[in-house]
Amino acid sequence: MCGVQPINRSEGREAVIAALCGLLEWDNSLSRCCAVRALGKLKVSDAGVRQRLTELLHDPDPDVRLDTAVILGDLRATEAVEPLIENLLTDPEGEVRIEAVRALAKLGAPQAVEPVVRCLREDGLPQLDLSIDDMEFGDSLEVQSQALNALGDIGDPRATTPVVEVLSDPDYEDLQETGFEVLSKLDDSRARTFLLEQLAGGSKPLARRRAAHALGALAHSDSKSEGPGTVVLALINALLDVDPTVRISAGQALAEVKHPMVTVPLTLLLTDLNSQ
Repeated sequence: MCGVQPINRSEGREAVIAALCGLLEWDNSLSRCCAVRALGKLKVSDAGVRQRLTELLHDPDPDVRLDTAVILGDLRATEAVEPLIENLLTDPEGEVRIEAVRALAKLGAPQAVEPVVRCLREDGLPQLDLSIDDMEFGDSLEVQSQALNALGDIGDPRATTPVVEVLSDPDYEDLQETGFEVLSKLDDSRARTFLLEQLAGGSKPLARRRAAHALGALAHSDSKSEGPGTVVLALINALLDVDPTVRISAGQALAEVKHPMVTVPLTLLLTDLNSQ
């Protein structure tokens, strides 16, 4: 038997983390990126290491900032909320801002709501974009879209008013479907009321269909043993909508409801004049 001592796994892990932290100091940006990703895979919990990662949100290389934002979100590093907000509101690289707002969504930080709302209302802050494509579009449009998604993931009712503003503005047609889904994630009676109003009286079939789809996420919890709630009843009424796509969306939403009252209305759809 040789005299080699077995390696302590804990000590080995610490040695690897220390070596990777050393790489964070290298001048080579690719080495720093690789080290950041590796530390993320190791799911580092050491406060000092996570603080060093947070500092890299100010790295001069945008790729390092981007990878760091992704990893801090994956690590649920709440200590990075303020620097991530700074990246969202000031970074000239659109891809960094995109990953910063995605990270804030994962962190679910209430203090991020107002900055994210600002980003939504100001079209993703296009004045920050360093470069644009041949069609004169920068990354700000995707930043705005991700900001809208983030408000749904954070779930703060302060997002209701700005999201409704987006849904009421015809200039934001490309954000409409996401906006309806976001409202269904907000624990706010105003959001639910808006969706119900759109389902019952939306002037366009597309708005009613989107409202039915969004309310489907609330229908299951809305059904009660003693009787269906407001959402379920509204979806049942929508089975009579003049537009077949709305009836289909309402039927799909009700299919997830475990209440006997929905069985008969759904069965009647088998005789619907629309074959689809």
